[in-house]
Amino acid sequence: MAMAANKMRGQQISAGGHSILELPNEVLHEVAIALPTDRDLIQLSLSCKELMARILAPESGVWRGRFQGRYNVPAKKANNELMFEYITRAIVLKAKIDFKEEEDDRQRLWMRVLRTMLQESLTLPFHSLLPKTLKCIGDVLQKTNFLAEPLKPGKRSELFYALQLCLSALSLDSAITQPCRRTDYDMEHIYSIEKGTLGDGFMEDESEDFNASETSSQSSGVETDESEETLEDDFGSPDSSDSSLESTDIITNQPTSEPQPFIHHKALDLALLLEFHSFWQRHLLSYSEHTFYESFQALPDELKPQVRKEDPSKASLLSTFWMGYYSCIHPFPFSLDDLEHRQTCGTHEDEVEAMTLELTPHPDLFWPSACNKAVPLAKGVKTVRVAFEGKQGMHGPCPDENDVFGFTEEIEVAYGGIQGWKRICFAICERVDNEPADLSEGTDGWVHVYEAVIIPGGRTMLGRWMDLKEPSAKGPFIFWDV
Repeated sequence: MAMAANKMRGQQISAGGHSILELPNEVLHEVAIALPTDRDLIQLSLSCKELMARILAPESGVWRGRFQGRYNVPAKKANNELMFEYITRAIVLKAKIDFKEEEDDRQRLWMRVLRTMLQESLTLPFHSLLPKTLKCIGDVLQKTNFLAEPLKPGKRSELFYALQLCLSALSLDSAITQPCRRTDYDMEHIYSIEKGTLGDGFMEDESEDFNASETSSQSSGVETDESEETLEDDFGSPDSSDSSLESTDIITNQPTSEPQPFIHHKALDLALLLEFHSFWQRHLLSYSEHTFYESFQALPDELKPQVRKEDPSKASLLSTFWMGYYSCIHPFPFSLDDLEHRQTCGTHEDEVEAMTLELTPHPDLFWPSACNKAVPLAKGVKTVRVAFEGKQGMHGPCPDENDVFGFTEEIEVAYGGIQGWKRICFAICERVDNEPADLSEGTDGWVHVYEAVIIPGGRTMLGRWMDLKEPSAKGPFIFWDV
């Protein structure tokens, strides 16, 4: 085709005595759209000035047709806007960029282009089983080492972290990328261990006093006023002073006795969350770890992580069914070397099973002070919060179920320029004698609290859990909706 186009250049373009220039624009555009490569399109347009003006003009319908051949077309986009996007992607995405190197302008331009494509994929309504733009993102990622290099030298931008997290589902696809390295995450960060505490009595009793006699629930609308909202129950006031909870305020960097959230609306630690994700990418994709790989790979494709929901208008709604894994470490290692060597109790299990969650919205918020001390409600004049309840089980023939209660909070900040982040917090109470476990210390049954961010698209949550009765027991977790 390119050779044929070259022959036409500078000549009278005709067929059967009729010039191609006599064709109406609609027909000429259809011919240009049908050309197999961009090179063929350029060669044809270079045949003469009139052809170039009619084919490559910014308002030409050729750009919409060429764009639609590769991507899902955003609504209300003019032809000249599609021309800019089409040409930019054709140039930028073909460039060879090594993400092992320190971040530079070329990498940032590449990431901005991919961010635009991701935002289109998360918001556009389409019914195809294989969405065009999302498939193109996967094809691009297969040809780069972006997902395999979560830890790179030098300062990294917020966009880098946000984009890595938003592409979590694709980074867990072995057809698209390879497992990252053990050196891409810090094990003390993964298990929330303070630096220098390993081997120095870290496993001494650190439990909080969660004495309680009863709980009460409180009503929660979609919008809540934190100045009026309280947690009045027999677990104690969430604002009560307790020197054992003294920490540093994330925003002011000043000492405070108030518990600090792990998922902070205005100071979300994207770098730490990416370390959590790298841990899971390593252990879910690497056979050599002998931990979660076999369980994850045995799942059918329809039960594995996906980037977006079929109906993007439901991305902000909490999904009903979730599946995933949590990691713990016991007996607790005496040194950092021990922790880095073993990394998870998944090595002890003959067969690791995925956890399942079945969640339904609930009109009343139930979040006792014992839970609020470990995972506090976000503070703000108007926090959009939705409560839920549900059951936790295991994937496969396992009849045992535990009770779940919690809430989600919308995060207004568009980290990395991407909207749709959400905080989710919930507790899982082991059933003892067919009753939920008591939250009081010294009683039977465990109570685990989970705090995570739901990544834009609404299909993956990533965060950490801890045992209310033994706070030293904690670790990372990942869930995705099915």
